[in-house]
Amino acid sequence: SVATQDLRNVQSLLEETTGIAASHGLDSFEISVVPAAQLSLFCFALMASSFFLAAIEQAKWVTSQPQQSPKKASGRATDSISLWDEQR
Repeated sequence: SVATQDLRNVQSLLEETTGIAASHGLDSFEISVVPAAQLSLFCFALMASSFFLAAIEQAKWVTSQPQQSPKKASGRATDSISLWDEQR
């Protein structure tokens, strides 16, 4: 993790490669790790798992109904809708 690494040589490396850090007054580095980072990772993992579980459970919500064959009209069609249904 970043908190356990020795980053004292990063300043000299930045000055050697770019020269920008020193020209902007950056003379030391301080690395701090706050508990909010671990908390946010936990929240993101919790949200991702809840979305995953909801997606799996949603498949159970929808029930597939068997397709019904169109009704056969008995006798002669008398109106235009039943005539159209009969010709389908």
